[in-house]
Amino acid sequence: MVKKVKSDSCSEFTMYPYVLSNLRRRFPKSKGWNVIQQPHKRTYRPDFLVERRKDNVIERIIIEVKNECYIHDEHVKQLTEYMKSLAGRNVKILMGILVVPSGAVFSENARRRIIERGISIMRLRVCSCK
Repeated sequence: MVKKVKSDSCSEFTMYPYVLSNLRRRFPKSKGWNVIQQPHKRTYRPDFLVERRKDNVIERIIIEVKNECYIHDEHVKQLTEYMKSLAGRNVKILMGILVVPSGAVFSENARRRIIERGISIMRLRVCSCK
């Protein structure tokens, strides 16, 4: 088990520009994607949304950033709750992405939930748990 709880190399706030850059590369505006950073303090909202309108449906990707070296089930559960609450009649959730520092370790329950829900992991090399 990793002893450090949080990455010393980054804070969650300093991870945001790197996440934004990665998301813009992965989901380009030329393909209709809109990357939205959701600044928040003590609110129940994901850190980023990526969405586009296709026909009469909004396709949405939910992104949650965690500056944690040990990812447990509650972190993943938070993302899955966002995915449920932001879906709707004409809103299709394509996936959830959990952003973590490189070297982060996942609990067995977190791994299981990630696989069950089809969540992708984005590891930021600029932030490390080593």
